[in-house]
Formats: sequence, structure tokens, C-alpha cells
Amino acid sequence: MFVALKTGFSDGIKLRVSDERLGYSDTAVATLCYTLQWFSLILTLAVLVCALEARPQYMDLIPNARNVVDCDGEKSPGVGHYNPQGTGANNAFGSDFALAGRKWTEAFCNQDSDLDGLSNGEELGDPDCVWRVGEKPSRTDKISHPGKFVASHHTDR
Repeated sequence: MFVALKTGFSDGIKLRVSDERLGYSDTAVATLCYTLQWFSLILTLAVLVCALEARPQYMDLIPNARNVVDCDGEKSPGVGHYNPQGTGANNAFGSDFALAGRKWTEAFCNQDSDLDGLSNGEELGDPDCVWRVGEKPSRTDKISHPGKFVASHHTDR
């Protein structure tokens, strides 16, 4: 008996299913394993793409997230990522944000994610850690990147 299995490829894969009385055939098992490996790979890649993409909605959960600049003074919308555009792996600030439950907590605000001597709150205009979602931060100028050490920003304060 033969069964056609659709895998999404241009040609179907035919499985040879043997009856126990005729002797065991591992063709079906091998084909099934091969198909599951492809499915697992595609699923893993899909999950990684989703996990590594920036989340613009997170910008509203961080004070002045839309005003963060990188070393060149350019806007850096991917404040939680190594890539300034917000794709790829998280930087230390992004990892700390995830550990804080993706919330601006007092502990996360007081943290120094990039180990540059300034707290996340100082870099993002909330030095007293009182900002709440929807409110205007106490400072909106001289905003620096909490995930990257930017020496020039530290001399201006």
C-alpha cells in the first residue's frame, strides 16, 4: 500500500507502508523523520525571526525611547538591540528590560545596563525613577543610549 504525503515541496513524498506480515519497512519511518526535520527547521526559523525582530510597542514602555541617539548622534529606535534599527540580538539593556518583565520598574531604572556609570533612568531622562507609561519624562534633552557606552554624553550633564 502506498500513501502520498504532501510536504509543501513541489513533489509529494510517497511513503511505503508495509504490513507486519510482509516484514517491517523503515522507508516510512525514515521519510517521516526527514519530513519532521524539515518542519522543525522551518518552525525554528520562524520563531527566531519573530523573537529577534524589534517590538515598536516597547518604545512606549520606556521613557524617551524615541529620543535615544547612538554614538553618531543619530536616532536609535532599537534601544534594546545591538542593531540600531532594532533587529537581531538584544544588548544588555534589552536583556535587562526582558528580565524586568518588560516594565519600567524602579529597580530597572536604577540599573546601569551598559556599565557606564549612569543608571538607565539617568540616561533616559528619569533620574528619580518616577516616570510612568503615558507621562512626559522629567527630562527630554541630553538623552543617551542605556545599552551602549557613549562617552560624549557623559560630559554634558
